[in-house]
Amino acid sequence: MALRKSSNRLSTVTRQLILKYAPKFSALKISRLLEEKYDVKTSRQSVWRFLNRFKKSKSIRDPPRRRVRGISDLHIKAIDQWLKKDNELTANAIADKLRETFSTKISKGYVSLIRRKLGWTAKRVKYCQLISHVNKEKRLHYAMKVLSMKEKFLNVIFVDESTVEMTSNGRIFFYKPDSDLSQLPARKQKPKHSYKVHVWGGISYRGRTDVCIFTGIMDSVIYQQILASNFVPLFLLPSLMVIAYTRITTLSTNPNQPKSG
Repeated sequence: MALRKSSNRLSTVTRQLILKYAPKFSALKISRLLEEKYDVKTSRQSVWRFLNRFKKSKSIRDPPRRRVRGISDLHIKAIDQWLKKDNELTANAIADKLRETFSTKISKGYVSLIRRKLGWTAKRVKYCQLISHVNKEKRLHYAMKVLSMKEKFLNVIFVDESTVEMTSNGRIFFYKPDSDLSQLPARKQKPKHSYKVHVWGGISYRGRTDVCIFTGIMDSVIYQQILASNFVPLFLLPSLMVIAYTRITTLSTNPNQPKSG
């Protein structure tokens, strides 16, 4: 009868066998019997600890885990409030705040456990461009003006240009130690300056422009070429068309109309 080759935790069947032999044999003898007769490998200390627990609890089950001493609902609420105020607090920082505020010392791992039970989940942040207070006010006024005019942007094309890095440098990768095709390099090469391309495109109520991908610096000549190749063929209409930039500057396609900033 083979129960289990090895175990860090005693199974229910193993515990019942220990109780069966406990009145007649010592902990050392029981551990040897389990290995020889049932192919269950366990130490004398594990048998001895289980018998001691059984004498106190009269149950073969493990006692329920208790909360770490010194941690109360007040501390848990404080952790939740700190995270609401600063969602970048690390487990080490929270442990330091608990020690400084409540003179309570707990491990980083237990802080992480409390944080998970509170429903906090880690996520990599994606950054966006910071807008100055002056531009925020201008954008608000522009938005309020558009709402009051009930503007539907039927004759407006929104265009923008973005830069994309054509490299990917992950910090984690997988390999097979026993594979001849998959090897563990000492260092992974990374370019000092990543190759970049610029992407230009536009959208409107009537459709979209073609996407233009280019390199280098976009000067006046290149921009005119982009308009001629991507904008004019699709959106040259008799009515007045306006190119609205994301920074809320406008450029008219009417050559007789001056630029407005």
